[in-house]
Amino acid sequence: MFNKDPHEIAQSWVGFNVNSLLQQWHGDGSEAFQNGNETGYYWSFGVNGGYVNTSHQEAQGYGGNGQMVMGEVGGGYYKPAVSYCELTFYTDGSGTITRYSLKEYDHNNCARYVNSWGSPRDSRHS
Repeated sequence: MFNKDPHEIAQSWVGFNVNSLLQQWHGDGSEAFQNGNETGYYWSFGVNGGYVNTSHQEAQGYGGNGQMVMGEVGGGYYKPAVSYCELTFYTDGSGTITRYSLKEYDHNNCARYVNSWGSPRDSRHS
């Protein structure tokens, strides 16, 4: 269904400067953190949770004057957040991506997101 495996996309970034990644993968942004001599850049791909409103207007019958009476029916529910995968790129002191870590929870949806964000398009030393 998708051209590349998420691991293939992630591996294609190894050796590139993280600035190229951050320019291309801007989206909602990543979370950066220090991990010893490395810096990690973390993304979580999935769907946010939230309240889903299912209420709507529906005919309830007819009033005494023959006009249709409308009323609200339905309600709502809370849809929990869903994580498809978590991807972290690690860089050395010069900002070069040296490795990655990918945790997949739903391969097809993870592939859909990671493929849409894509492999590098810039030169290796941007």
